[in-house]
Amino acid sequence: MGNDRHTLPLDIIRYILLDAIDGDRATAAILSRMCKTVNLWIVPVLYSTVIVTISDLKSFERTLLASKDRAEPVGKHNATHLLKRPLGAYVRHLWIGSKGTHHTSRPPWRTIDPVEHAEEASSMVLKATITIVSLCPNLRALAIAHYPSSIMRQLVPCIAETLESLSFCPGTGHLTSLDLADMSHCHSLRDVTFLQTELTDGTLSRLLRMPSVQHITCIYNNVPHTIGLLPALRPVQRDRLKRSFQAAMAQLHLVGECASPAFRRMKVIYLSCDNSTVREINELQRFMGVHGPPGPRDKRIVLSAIDGRNNLDRFVSFKGYGGPYTINYVNDTKYWLDEWIASLDPAWPGRGCVPHTVTQ
Repeated sequence: MGNDRHTLPLDIIRYILLDAIDGDRATAAILSRMCKTVNLWIVPVLYSTVIVTISDLKSFERTLLASKDRAEPVGKHNATHLLKRPLGAYVRHLWIGSKGTHHTSRPPWRTIDPVEHAEEASSMVLKATITIVSLCPNLRALAIAHYPSSIMRQLVPCIAETLESLSFCPGTGHLTSLDLADMSHCHSLRDVTFLQTELTDGTLSRLLRMPSVQHITCIYNNVPHTIGLLPALRPVQRDRLKRSFQAAMAQLHLVGECASPAFRRMKVIYLSCDNSTVREINELQRFMGVHGPPGPRDKRIVLSAIDGRNNLDRFVSFKGYGGPYTINYVNDTKYWLDEWIASLDPAWPGRGCVPHTVTQ
């Protein structure tokens, strides 16, 4: 009896432990092994935000599938009234693909196996991605980085109706127009972000008409997709990106024609590494004047230029005519990841564990 008065209530112990692991996944992983009760407290935090690179994709898929088999039946609770759920049920924020830590001129889904097995590897990665997303029924934010645009038509029907934020960037060599399937089942979707790609008119119209969608952001960078190309080919790729940018400007008339009353902002962001942001803004204004809708600009359309030199990388290649040559470029994936992390709900437990990949 004498020791009882020194025993802390479980709620206080839980609060202390969750405070101790804030921003420290290593500590969280260690504490989660203390006992079953502590594990059930910490695992939801560890898995609330998950960043899965291509090399970890298959491992994470196996982890989710195994946890689904081990989950306790509905209605069965342990002594602390906690239910052991499939790990996918805890995932709220999911990033799949490249983190922008290095550049490769080859698509990332073709770098996990030898080149001779590239087609088989691509199929495996796409199937694993679809399985993972389908095993996360409570997703709030989903980002797909450096995948072929075609995956989105297969992926959209598998996305949870709880989704609030969707982000997508196509892989190198996959700069085709993005044609999304109908997303009306995602009745909580508010924010949509796209990098280095243009949307089909049908996709943009459907998104604008969704009563929940409030913000659409398009981010452009004038160099990354030229990395690794021979100097003689770079103008061709630049011209391709320019045409994509022009097409995006031409679509802005859809904001006035299709947007729901709840829609607030269509934002076009241009990442700069060579010119001042003022000069880039002036260039955007000129582009919009030539290729955008006629008449006064809709106030919901925002043009923005951002100094990307904080995410400046350097690419050096010994290939090409008269190499080596060096290109400084804004790593748009790193910029996007930083913005994605910053946009997550700060009140959600585990946000501080974001920079780590959870695979076990």
